[in-house]
Amino acid sequence: MKKNFFPSLKLIYNHYLSSYQAKIPNFQPQQLKNLIEKEVEKARKRYFSLKDPKIAPLNLYVEKWVEEEASKDFAKKVLASGFEPPKFTFPIKIEEYEELVKEFWSIDPEKRLEFWKKKYDTLEKLKKAFRKTVSYRKSLISTPYVELFKQKYKIPPKAYENFVNNNRKVIQECNQNLPQIETLPSWFYCWFARPCFICQIDNFPLKNFEETIDFVSARYPILKPFLNKIKINLGKKVLSRYEVENDTFQIILNKDVNIRHQIIELIHELSHLIDYLESFKKGINPFKKGIYILEKKAFAREMKLEKDLSSTLFQSIFAEFLLIIRTVLFEIELYGDSNWDLDKLYAETFNLCFKKGKQTKNPTYILDRQIFMEPFSLLPHAVALVNLLGV
Repeated sequence: MKKNFFPSLKLIYNHYLSSYQAKIPNFQPQQLKNLIEKEVEKARKRYFSLKDPKIAPLNLYVEKWVEEEASKDFAKKVLASGFEPPKFTFPIKIEEYEELVKEFWSIDPEKRLEFWKKKYDTLEKLKKAFRKTVSYRKSLISTPYVELFKQKYKIPPKAYENFVNNNRKVIQECNQNLPQIETLPSWFYCWFARPCFICQIDNFPLKNFEETIDFVSARYPILKPFLNKIKINLGKKVLSRYEVENDTFQIILNKDVNIRHQIIELIHELSHLIDYLESFKKGINPFKKGIYILEKKAFAREMKLEKDLSSTLFQSIFAEFLLIIRTVLFEIELYGDSNWDLDKLYAETFNLCFKKGKQTKNPTYILDRQIFMEPFSLLPHAVALVNLLGV
């Protein structure tokens, strides 16, 4: 390997070499060295062709490029070696499931009970398939399933311990901070609804994405030179990422929620971008921090921005935080003991998080895409919130 490699590239080499050799028969170190050297040259050439101002400095740009290309090459070689990912028996097509979820949550809450009865047989099949999936996932490792994600998201042991010990305290504080709205719908805390104060408050302070970006960038001017490099699209998952090839930020917002929720999502994702830019400016690769740290910083900044926007909006956000914590508490119990009555468990975790909740059964976990397909994807968010709010 060339002596002028950045130290970080040696770390990438060492990380991927062990992965390649574990999965690819007869893989030779020189193959990985050749790949990295080739991608370094491609990255440098691409970097100097980009328009100013550039988001990342050269060394971090090259590091990000090389890591992405090594990841793609590794995945391609693993698949070519004959590896087959586990297959699940799903009672309906994934596309049909996605449509079912969308349809249920988009209709008026008063009509959801009728919808559930109409789709009862399909939903019962999904519940059985979900239990089998949970059992399979648990069989993959000998330790509690949550441990896999604590490591993946780089959650410090003390932070997780604080989450376990203090989530009840934070739940109580969140309930105390909820806005006092006298005319909530009768179904607001029912099992077929999600309690959303964002949709109930009057006079939402922002109208569109443009106003949102103007508001955030006025308070964090580090964004301003790069506004033309922020691309916003709608999709199934909410995320923000640095597109290394074009030196742009890509933000994806949920296409199936209303503009109020999309604006809240945008504030959160812009909070991530601010952190990325501040880190790049200091010569730090933000993507090495781990999801937990990134989410903790983004939530802290998001809460400050929303508090500046509107005290009522700020109060409304605590219901969203409670829903995140509820999901993770449900999953911890679910993957700790699969013998739970899941309808009852989902209701109990709701009542724990929302003090006005009086649910006895709640089967809607089956129509929560993250619970079904992306277990513990909200773990870093929940742990971050408890560690922020429980101080």
